[in-house]
Amino acid sequence: MRDFIESFEEMAGRYGIPIKIGKSVRYTKARFFPEKKTITAKLIFESSGEKLIGAQIISQESVAERINELTLAIKAGTTAKDIWMRERCFDPSLTMVEGAIVDAARNAGQS
Repeated sequence: MRDFIESFEEMAGRYGIPIKIGKSVRYTKARFFPEKKTITAKLIFESSGEKLIGAQIISQESVAERINELTLAIKAGTTAKDIWMRERCFDPSLTMVEGAIVDAARNAGQS
């Protein structure tokens, strides 16, 4: 099965859309929780304005709320910087899932 990002890169190239990709792998909970799982986030941004244009999140735990968040971010024209600079409630034991999205956005912004 082909990787979503590879096919998206090919499609963007075909239409002349330069993109930046940010990836991150984190835990869904703090490391000391025995039931922690990994979460992988891949965010795709336009190179010129760094607007979010695509995303993929994979985990053994539910990611529906993060997909909904990223869907709204795409619709609103959110940039990589908007994602990593926004204020958020943070409890390390409960919101480590947020880190994967923020790290992926930061990684794209630095590429």
